[in-house]
Amino acid sequence: MSEEILAYARSRNVSRVIIGKPTRGLWKRIVLGSIVDALVEGSGDIDVYVISAEREDASTPAPVRARGGTLDWWAYGQAVGIVGVATAVAWAMVPFLELSNLVMAYLLAIVVGARRHGRTSASCRHTSRSPSPTSVISSRSPSC
Repeated sequence: MSEEILAYARSRNVSRVIIGKPTRGLWKRIVLGSIVDALVEGSGDIDVYVISAEREDASTPAPVRARGGTLDWWAYGQAVGIVGVATAVAWAMVPFLELSNLVMAYLLAIVVGARRHGRTSASCRHTSRSPSPTSVISSRSPSC
């Protein structure tokens, strides 16, 4: 099919071909091939532009759940303390270790903080685990 498109374009002295982006997945394009790839490879002096159309549903953002809960200032303080201890340890080890090894002190601090506070961030501790129906908002940046 790509040969026919290119032959038609050459017979009409076309200098540009605009084609839509393929919707098949990468593996299907690799295994079965793609008209777009064949057009680009065989185009020669014809410019091939690949465009993607905007989706119709992209104009309305999907609703995002608001995070319920309050800020846990104690967790913030603990996180700052953990980083402070890591900084002190790294500072004490500067004469003895390379920079790449000093980074391990901060990595250990991250692991300790993650273990201590779980999967939720140190800044958000949720007071209620089940969101209410009124907590669904359409904002892109949920707040804690």
